Amino acid sequence: MSASSSPMNSAALQDELKRIEEKTRTLLRVSTSRANVAQTPKQVIWTFNKAKLYRYIPVVPSEKRHKVPLFLVFALMNKPYILDLRPGNSFIEYMVKQGYDVYLLDWGAPGIEDKDLKFDDYVLDYLPRAIRKIKAVSGSNEFTMLGWCIARFCPQFMQLSDLMMDSKTLFC
Repeated sequence: MSASSSPMNSAALQDELKRIEEKTRTLLRVSTSRANVAQTPKQVIWTFNKAKLYRYIPVVPSEKRHKVPLFLVFALMNKPYILDLRPGNSFIEYMVKQGYDVYLLDWGAPGIEDKDLKFDDYVLDYLPRAIRKIKAVSGSNEFTMLGWCIARFCPQFMQLSDLMMDSKTLFC
């Protein structure tokens, strides 16, 4: 078989290798760069073990804000900053600008020391504590809970709890 009948000639091979090298450099740059995420102003209002409850700083005057707070509960194993990627591309920023009093429960990163925690520990211990704090800070007995991934089932497991009686619940 001659060189001219090969599937790729030398110049085409060089071009392909350069393209692969450029793509590899781009991938390396993107995968090792630290993106500024979770920039919507917030404060930690409660902690328990590794869990943190954030309240996002309202930007709408209190008389124009929704009376019922929005409680965001993200997945246990994922990072909740996906809801607050960057200014202009943030669900949390958008909801705060719409006048919602937004709270986010970040479970924290589990470690080996958490090996004995069960799902019901999170649902029946962590969540009620966070809900009590939201009610105390917001002054509202009602709240809307929006759960992602497995956290979407948390309100169902808590339905019999006194804490959920006056809540408005949304499952995703």
